[in-house]
Amino acid sequence: MNNNYIVKSGCLVQVNPQAQEIVIGSEVTALTDACFAGCTKLRKVIFNCHKCTSFGCRMTDCKELEEVVMPMGITHISNAVFRGLEKLRRVEFTSARCKEIGSYAFYNCISLSDINLAFTETIGESAFFGCKALSEVDFGKISSIGDFAFSESGVERFIKGIGGLTLGYGSFKNCEKLVRVDLRGCNVSEYPDECFSYCTSLEVCLSKNTVKTVGNRVLYGDKELISVGESFVKATSMGDAVFGFCYKLMMGVTIYPQTEVTRNTFDDADYGVVFAIHNNRKALDYCRKAGVTYTTDIYDAYERDIRKKDYDDEEEGYRYNYT
Repeated sequence: MNNNYIVKSGCLVQVNPQAQEIVIGSEVTALTDACFAGCTKLRKVIFNCHKCTSFGCRMTDCKELEEVVMPMGITHISNAVFRGLEKLRRVEFTSARCKEIGSYAFYNCISLSDINLAFTETIGESAFFGCKALSEVDFGKISSIGDFAFSESGVERFIKGIGGLTLGYGSFKNCEKLVRVDLRGCNVSEYPDECFSYCTSLEVCLSKNTVKTVGNRVLYGDKELISVGESFVKATSMGDAVFGFCYKLMMGVTIYPQTEVTRNTFDDADYGVVFAIHNNRKALDYCRKAGVTYTTDIYDAYERDIRKKDYDDEEEGYRYNYT
């Protein structure tokens, strides 16, 4: 028996609803789902129960919660456990190796700014949706990002190194502070629908030529986008309005014969985008019918656009100076 919580057979079954700060001791070996029910005054909790490997206790009643120190042995955070905690600002993993974060785990935690994802491999659906204060994320080991996982968050850079990567539908949709996407260090085969749409500050979106499928409205509404490099040159299909309303995208997007396109691919894409059609008759016909700017000579397109800007390949990325 502890003054602040009740333990039965190693399971934490109830925390004192009046507690404001609490330390969960090593005698706890498991966390029940409702052990924090009614803890509306709790502001900080430290879990020293290092034998716990899965974090499944729902803390959604803890509306005043600001800081959590997770158990050292945690490898999995269950679905929706911190959902909607608007005052939560810090989650510390100490030496934990949390490999998986469940769906909606931190959904709309609008103050969350400090969390270490260096060892995380899987991010569930809408896990960080609406986390507007979350700006810096280590994507180093992440291999799977679920639907809307970081949508409407404050993430500023999405840079991924070696390994494979699977993105979900709308995974970074409406990330208004996202400036740079650089996936050249990893292998990504598909950009699913709307994964970077309405990222209104995005300037550069780069990846290896491993991208095969480009979904609908992938970069739609990215009005500051300047370059996609050669990210899509080996794509086998492009969806509708991929580059819609990309006003500043002037480095020509190359479409090769193997790329399957529809007329809708070019919807709203005549705002600055120059398509270099490389022996793809269907793309050429659709561009003509839609009145979209194109060229049949890839080199002419690039030379013309390069004359409009000076190009520096710096450590931080691409910089364009208009002349």
